[in-house]
Amino acid sequence: YNPKDIIDTVCQKLNISERIIVARSRHREAVRARNIIMYLIKKYTDSSLGEIGKYVHRDHATVAHSLNMIEAQMGYDAVLRQEVSQIERHLGR
Repeated sequence: YNPKDIIDTVCQKLNISERIIVARSRHREAVRARNIIMYLIKKYTDSSLGEIGKYVHRDHATVAHSLNMIEAQMGYDAVLRQEVSQIERHLGR
């Protein structure tokens, strides 16, 4: 999959605008969607952290931190795991 497909799918499934994903917004919904996007791009593409950051207008260090956070959160947040699984199924994974 290409990162644009992942971004489009996450935005559609979470009912959030791509403009909000790339904005500086720290609202919970925007952060959650952005983190899911970064996680799925990392999981399903060969993109580097810097490349992932370009898709969401963040630097590689922010991407690394976000990936650590979402991976930890998925360990205890069943709702997040379910959201990610539904998005993955929609992507055909």
